[in-house]
Amino acid sequence: CAMPSLFAFLLGAHGATAVAMSGRSMVRAVDGRTVTPRATLATATAAWPDLTDEPVMYPWAQAARTVVEVCTIATLSTTSSADGVEGTICARVVAGAPSNTQPVRLLGAAEQLFVVDTDGCPIFGLRAGSQAAADLEKKAQASFSAHSTAGSAQAGCGVTLVGRVSAAAELPEDLLKKLVKRTGINSEQLMQRSWLKLEPEHVHLTDALQATEAWVPIEDYAAAEPNPLAEDLGEVMRKVNADYAHDLARLAAMLTDADEASTDGSQILSVDPLGFDLAVGNGYGPDSNTLRIGLKVGPQTREEAISIFSKLFQEAYARQQGWL
Repeated sequence: CAMPSLFAFLLGAHGATAVAMSGRSMVRAVDGRTVTPRATLATATAAWPDLTDEPVMYPWAQAARTVVEVCTIATLSTTSSADGVEGTICARVVAGAPSNTQPVRLLGAAEQLFVVDTDGCPIFGLRAGSQAAADLEKKAQASFSAHSTAGSAQAGCGVTLVGRVSAAAELPEDLLKKLVKRTGINSEQLMQRSWLKLEPEHVHLTDALQATEAWVPIEDYAAAEPNPLAEDLGEVMRKVNADYAHDLARLAAMLTDADEASTDGSQILSVDPLGFDLAVGNGYGPDSNTLRIGLKVGPQTREEAISIFSKLFQEAYARQQGWL
């Protein structure tokens, strides 16, 4: 059968590198860490001229910034100021949806909002008289927990920021426009709110893709940029995973030297400028395999990401037919 492409054009400018990891070998990260991959895969990819045996993990700081950026509903935890109540109070805070394909139901004017500034600090617009607002008046210390949902960049990963909370100046124009776009609330209503800013003193990342966790140095977190694909990645992965499931199964089979029937149901979990994470076969849990694939020229845009997968699917098909 003929191999369908994602688009009518074929990638020419982007080369891809990948590795099938054997046993429990370590994978290098650009921030100096090493990670034990979850996958137990064959080393069949050594025969691919474009592939390398040294994939690079996305740095923890960038991963953490990405999670905070794509999170649509987070949790703000404060110390209770209510009489006779000791403990932590959790409040829902909403950033809205990064795109129309990921709608978030808002509670109207009663909704408590957040937006993230260029240093990765969440800024909250709390409801007057809310428990969170009362708690922070008494003790200006809080934690902020964000998660990336399945189908988003850094899928399944979580970040907790712990730090001091202080009154924020008026929202910068770029953040105001961002909230208007994501929530649908007009700028006049947003400007009427009082805004508070959490400046992280500690950053903790749980990396579900590599089954690891770490404390991220605060200076690295503040200096990091989120994944440039973050806003559009959900749409890209939904299209590839849903419309090109057979091509993904073929690619996974060729990379792992496995039978295609055993790789049916493979899905892309996340994509970043250094590579992407591929769940090999169906299901999650201790028996599932996750393959990290490195990219020589990583995507910076939605179009580049789609082009890379088009090229990889074409190459996998050619290898299956014995043309390469």
